[in-house]
This record gives sequence, C-alpha cells and structure tokens, in this order.
Amino acid sequence: ECDLMEDLELVVREDYIEQMLGKLDPVDRQLVIRHFGLHGQEAMTLAAMGKEVGVSRERSRQRLMRAMNKMRAMAAKCTSL
Repeated sequence: ECDLMEDLELVVREDYIEQMLGKLDPVDRQLVIRHFGLHGQEAMTLAAMGKEVGVSRERSRQRLMRAMNKMRAMAAKCTSL
C-alpha cells in the first residue's frame, strides 16, 4: 500500500541531501556521489574514485570523510529531519 506521507518524507530528505551536496566543494561532492552511488551512478571504491579524480586512495578517503563531516554538521543544524 502506498503511503503518501512516507513518499513525501522521502522527497523532502532527498531534496535536503541535494542541498547539502550543493554546498560541498565540487570534487568532494563527486566523491560522495560516486562512493554512495547517487544520481544513478554505480557505487565506487575509494581506489577507483581516487584514480578518477587523480588522487591516491588515502587522499580520496580523507576528502570523503571531510565531506561527510561537513554534511553531518549541516544536518545537525536542522533538527526537523
């Protein structure tokens, strides 16, 4: 059975995630999108992401963690979600 409120909540959360992604550095944004397979992308390993953007696996891990920490900080400011 389709639950309209659940669908609406999902749309709001997706929009919120998009807003947070938009506030990230372009490379960090791509690392998050690629790592989690967002926007229809296939999820990638840290090594593959690093190769794609021209950095080491470790550097891609560091940048991904930095981006995730920024997103967590943004989310902490919004307690309604």
